[in-house]
Amino acid sequence: MAEDEWVLLDRPVEPDGLLEAKTDYERLERLFDKWKIKNRNEPFTKNVVTILGTTSAGKSSFVNHFFRIGVKKVALCQLDTHFTFVEVVPEEEFARIVGRSYERTELSDSAIEADVDDPLTDSRRNLCYTVLNTSLTLSRHTQLEPLSAVFRRNELVSSVLINGYYLRRLVPDESDFNKLANTILIDSPGFTAQAEVKQFLGNLEVLQFLYKISDLTVFFIPSESINLVASQIHMLELSILYAFQGPLRFKTLVKSTLKDREESFRFRVSDLFQLLARQWLTSKKEPELGEYEGTHYFDRIRFVITKIDRVYEKKGGAGISAAEAQFYELGTVLGRNLKFLKPPTFQHCFAISIPSQLGPSFKEEAPPTRDLPRLLSLIYSVNYYSNHLRRLEGAIQVMCGELRGEIEASWYHTARVLTSADVAIVDRCYERSRDRCNSRQLAH
Repeated sequence: MAEDEWVLLDRPVEPDGLLEAKTDYERLERLFDKWKIKNRNEPFTKNVVTILGTTSAGKSSFVNHFFRIGVKKVALCQLDTHFTFVEVVPEEEFARIVGRSYERTELSDSAIEADVDDPLTDSRRNLCYTVLNTSLTLSRHTQLEPLSAVFRRNELVSSVLINGYYLRRLVPDESDFNKLANTILIDSPGFTAQAEVKQFLGNLEVLQFLYKISDLTVFFIPSESINLVASQIHMLELSILYAFQGPLRFKTLVKSTLKDREESFRFRVSDLFQLLARQWLTSKKEPELGEYEGTHYFDRIRFVITKIDRVYEKKGGAGISAAEAQFYELGTVLGRNLKFLKPPTFQHCFAISIPSQLGPSFKEEAPPTRDLPRLLSLIYSVNYYSNHLRRLEGAIQVMCGELRGEIEASWYHTARVLTSADVAIVDRCYERSRDRCNSRQLAH
């Protein structure tokens, strides 16, 4: 990575270890070039937040609200079947991607902010925003290379690029604009309670990969459907098991549990989770999930009750007690279904509503958005250096493993010719990275 490609973040003071981590990363990049290995581990230069949840949980509404521009169609049924990377790009880059058809047009603020009615005929498409298909998305984000075959085969990813010129019109403050421009939101398709074996394994493979590359993962749960969160919790924990045990061991565990069932066999995710958890806990020691790439995994997960306005009553102040009841119900469901993760605390849970989606009865008074400002502040805070440092450490540790394997497989290493110095560099980089991660964990 060239010096001018390093992400510019909002916090002016770098944490301990960032300069050393940058130096180690660049050392490993030079070794990748020397050994003619393609580096597929370059960390995102923007902060990544993945939004998961049930169908019609308000994920697309939140994306539109976050970026101030309507770029995703809001619907009561599932429209998306893929993961959409939404981000802001400079106007020069936007014009280059769109091509000669792009011509800046002056629009009113209300026109820029308007919701998407028909994605194919929206007049702002290729002006305020543009959509990239799977192939273009994969070429844009080399970090997705490890799962490119899965993404291509099932057309699972797309991108929405927002023209920075029009966003600047709505967000003139430089600091606020940079927080949006430095964030990628991944809008996901809704969960289903049932799945086929092949589809289920494919979903888990994608989810565990997204957890790895994300600085924050947010689960959206409609206030009127909190009971549906059980399947999401199970998918979350199965994905973490998948990430820790690797695809071979996890798929072996699934196949041994399902035995002779065909790939088209349909089952409830909750039922499979109970079987897998029972088999895992009886045959193996419970996995230690407190640390993940140098940080506590649960610190990167939040649960958000959406559409909280629907449980409010305008008279008698009953809305407050109704909202607290939603928190209680969510806590009960999480506590009952979590097997490997610690139950969340208050800071892990939010209750929000999106102003543009409120019913007409709330238009004339202050909207009951509740924790929406707190959630936005949390997402803005991932601009801090600590998250960029975590991404660097994760890349360094993976790069060390790949380099060591490549060096040890070479005939140079067999002959002990010119490899000892490179192995020593790799080992020192890895040890320093682990030491930095452990020191931060102890400090935390």
